[in-house]
Amino acid sequence: MVTTDTPPLVGEYQQQAWQTGPPAPRVARVDIQLVDVAAATLQLARAGLRLGEPGTAVVQTDGATTLTLTNLIPDAAVKIGGHVVARANANGVAVISLHAGRTTLAF
Repeated sequence: MVTTDTPPLVGEYQQQAWQTGPPAPRVARVDIQLVDVAAATLQLARAGLRLGEPGTAVVQTDGATTLTLTNLIPDAAVKIGGHVVARANANGVAVISLHAGRTTLAF
């Protein structure tokens, strides 16, 4: 048994070996948790998504929230459960009204 007051033992050592591996696969998904937020803007380009790339945003909110998505292609559909809830305007901006709970947006 080794305790904090045990002196070093002859011939004992610990070693950790780290290896680099391939990077994790890229996923076009953003997870957001909002608390006491009435309105928020999600800039998809700053979140790492590419223009026109299909992706999802999973939003957890504790109350009604207006979420603005930017950096969409013009007229891109934003869907909840396969139903179109908004379309991006000519500037690539879509505004979605969310209720409390978890919502998955697809675009």
